[in-house]
Amino acid sequence: MSLWAALAGVLTSLVVIAFRLSIETILGQGILPKGHESFEELRPINRFLLAFSGAALLGLIMSKIPPSSRETGIAHVVKNTTNNKSKLPFANAVYQFFGGIIALSTGQSGGREGPAIHLGSTSSSLLAKFLGLSSVSAHTLVGCGAAAAIASSFSTPIAGIIFAMEVLKIQYSLSSFVPIIMAATSATIATHILIGPNTTFIVPELFFNLVSGIPFVVMTGAIVGALAASFVWSINKFSLKSFGGPLKRTTLAGFITGLSAMLVPQVMGIGYDTVGDSFIGGLTISSLVLILLFKTLTSAAAFGLGLPVGLIGPTLVIGSCAGALLSSSIQYLGIGTEISPALYAIVGMAAMMGAVLQAPLAALIAILELTKNAAIILPSMIATVMAVLVMRTIFRQKGVFEKAHEDS
Repeated sequence: MSLWAALAGVLTSLVVIAFRLSIETILGQGILPKGHESFEELRPINRFLLAFSGAALLGLIMSKIPPSSRETGIAHVVKNTTNNKSKLPFANAVYQFFGGIIALSTGQSGGREGPAIHLGSTSSSLLAKFLGLSSVSAHTLVGCGAAAAIASSFSTPIAGIIFAMEVLKIQYSLSSFVPIIMAATSATIATHILIGPNTTFIVPELFFNLVSGIPFVVMTGAIVGALAASFVWSINKFSLKSFGGPLKRTTLAGFITGLSAMLVPQVMGIGYDTVGDSFIGGLTISSLVLILLFKTLTSAAAFGLGLPVGLIGPTLVIGSCAGALLSSSIQYLGIGTEISPALYAIVGMAAMMGAVLQAPLAALIAILELTKNAAIILPSMIATVMAVLVMRTIFRQKGVFEKAHEDS
């Protein structure tokens, strides 16, 4: 199983790299010659037309395929991996691959990690079927694909392992844990060999005053918990309300994104350049407020209305902007001293991801691996726990994928 898991990790990395490079090539060499996230370089009307036409194209594609083949992302994987189920249809993965490329290349507000997890899990499921593995072993191999996808996307192998356990509910045992470690490790190595080490975020120097900083960290967690609850609530409203067939739903998502992008171009695409700006204090308070509001709206619409995009990326953008907004406000009011914008942005990222996914440990480990700075752990732990508590106890909101677990 460990050998097959290592192979699953390599296969996942190949698929994830192909998916990522396809998006970056289309954007960087065709639509956005100044960089694959430079949507602000487009004229406002062109931003609208790009998002709207891309969503309309996806709607036309969806109307031509069976409803069962339209399910994508982590929710689809959860539904098909609970209780040792492990059969992930190939047709859904094909739509996820090409639909995800169309969606993210036309600036729909979403992430690529959810699609990567779907593609990695399906690759591993097909490998298990080819090898004739038992249902239990196949279930483990699907978890290997999910862990490998996270590891390949961010170069965070430990976070990938924890994600498979927390979100996909892979039962802990030595027989499953060791193969998942092998898959995450092999995926990370393969990604480093093929495209080099991950440099998604360049993190500046961080500092945290334990005594004076704790109240602000608690405040960050509470604010992010409220944001996470509103985000998941918005997703549920968009997904449960009837807007008609797939074409009407996707064009509505494209219309919301396009209209928002005319005012706030940062809502388009994945948005990791915005995260980088929040680290260095490169965004004004008014810009941070607008990005928070419209990124939450557009990402909830894109995901809730059925576009084949992920949620992890938006949670990182929203969380980083929330943390940066708090630190900027504190500095503006002169309340605290020794405020590090990057630290609060990173704390916000961990809290938002942990609350929305209801996977606090995976979020904390991901942030630790991304920043390579142990000083971030204590404030991130405080903020993440606070965000989860606020979301669940005050707003009574469940995690975004809990319904998928209940339905399965």
